Amino acid sequence: TEHVREVAAQMTKQISSFSNPIIKSVRGLHDRKGRQQNGQFLVEGLQAIGMALDAGIVPEMVLYAPEENLHPVLKKVLAAVDARSVI
Repeated sequence: TEHVREVAAQMTKQISSFSNPIIKSVRGLHDRKGRQQNGQFLVEGLQAIGMALDAGIVPEMVLYAPEENLHPVLKKVLAAVDARSVI
């Protein structure tokens, strides 16, 4: 919907460098030590993210490539992240 697109635009930060602190932090989640230190884990792929959302797990951060038409699962995830941040 249009609301989801507006929310995505408001929450979006464009990352254009691999040296960006967000990218460095996410890369650290690929190994066990990084996950344990941060108390976080990484979920990749729309199917896995959709399953996590269905299980009641709302992501803290969503990284995705911008596209004109957002996938329905991505719209659902962005809406859930928005709802959580409003509370």
